[in-house]
Amino acid sequence: MKKIKHFKSTNITSQQLWVDSRKHMKISRCLYPGCKNDNIINSHTLQNNGIISRLAVKNQVCMPRTSRYSIYPMDKKRGIKLNTVGKNVATTFRGFCKEHDDRLFADIEKSKWYPDDKSAFLFTYRTICSELQNKQEFMKRVQYVMDKKWLTYDRLSVYAQDDYDSNKAAINDLLRVKEQCDLYWENKEKDFPIVGIVLNMPKANFAVSGYYIPQYDFEDKQLNNKHWQVGYPVFVNIIPYKDKTIAFLTAYRDDYKNIYKDYFTDIKDLPETQKEIFLTNITIKSSDNLIINPNTAKKLTKDQIKLIEGESNIDDSILENVAGTGLIDLKDKGLNLFKI
Repeated sequence: MKKIKHFKSTNITSQQLWVDSRKHMKISRCLYPGCKNDNIINSHTLQNNGIISRLAVKNQVCMPRTSRYSIYPMDKKRGIKLNTVGKNVATTFRGFCKEHDDRLFADIEKSKWYPDDKSAFLFTYRTICSELQNKQEFMKRVQYVMDKKWLTYDRLSVYAQDDYDSNKAAINDLLRVKEQCDLYWENKEKDFPIVGIVLNMPKANFAVSGYYIPQYDFEDKQLNNKHWQVGYPVFVNIIPYKDKTIAFLTAYRDDYKNIYKDYFTDIKDLPETQKEIFLTNITIKSSDNLIINPNTAKKLTKDQIKLIEGESNIDDSILENVAGTGLIDLKDKGLNLFKI
């Protein structure tokens, strides 16, 4: 068994250890099924050409970023701040070899793509892979810190245990859907395994790729429960398209059929302004892969920035469970990303 090298000094801070863990987090494995190429490139979750470039000013965009000084999850303060970042770095993750990154997503990397079923599948698949890889790397960092500090799970703080458990569950949830998608790439499935709805929204100065797991619908029907062994993700891709914004809300085909069909219909039937509020709310809780035009970001108030940085996300999740309703996602919290 490979021995773990431990620090000789017992005075090393958690901050130093967490920063050092970045050197040990990389997973050099292409996510395409069966690919053994370990030469992994940095892929954009939201493509650089056509999405990020459209929102950039002087090759910069704004997005929520975890501060280098954050030692989360060893400290419950996540340290996420809305900062500028170069467009060539924004939303990147290490997920594919160059061959498969180029081949799989060629249709949505072109300047002319269409909001059809295939595009919805490709955007969703890349979201799945990005979220999965980032969470797996995050867990490697946590495990590295635990090994260095001789920590077992039982010795973690309560909030660190909760985060460990939620990330572990999320990996399983994403893997379940990815495995179904991989059947399509392996020609074992003829139909796209991802289905959902496409919303035509007004032109906006932001884009997002992520997912969330709704606990209840708008009529208080339970859709998920954090204590269940399986969570059923809803994937979110909101992107600029010509003179408007396209919002893909998607799920694995069986999840859509058995759980989300009525929920998606209710979303589609919302009045325009309520759709904007709903999409804003799920945007800020679904992912840190949120891109905002820098000039637009300058117009945000301090309270709006706090919302984007996710200070209230945990409270909202608790409130949704306590209240037993999904109506919280329709609540105007003082931020409408379509109106800034």
